[in-house]
Amino acid sequence: MEQKKKVTAALFAFLLGFLGIHDFYLGYKKKAVMHLVMYIITLCLILPCMIPYLGWAILILIHLPLCFGNAIWAVVEGVKILSNKDFVDANGNPLI
Repeated sequence: MEQKKKVTAALFAFLLGFLGIHDFYLGYKKKAVMHLVMYIITLCLILPCMIPYLGWAILILIHLPLCFGNAIWAVVEGVKILSNKDFVDANGNPLI
């Protein structure tokens, strides 16, 4: 199997990290699915957020924390990929 590129993985994390694309690229399927599930939940919560009064509670207590948490998680992983010289993919291969 060919080695994965560090810059490609970091770009995926920064640009499409909320979808877990960087984790799919690196072979971390469980983490990738967690990113994807968080994104799908936030999409499903868009319509209930439009309900008067209750929507604000859903937005503030559930929707926004999930959105920001998923985005921050992806950015942190992107920084870890770039800053850690010993970062490996799911098979244990170092990134080039």
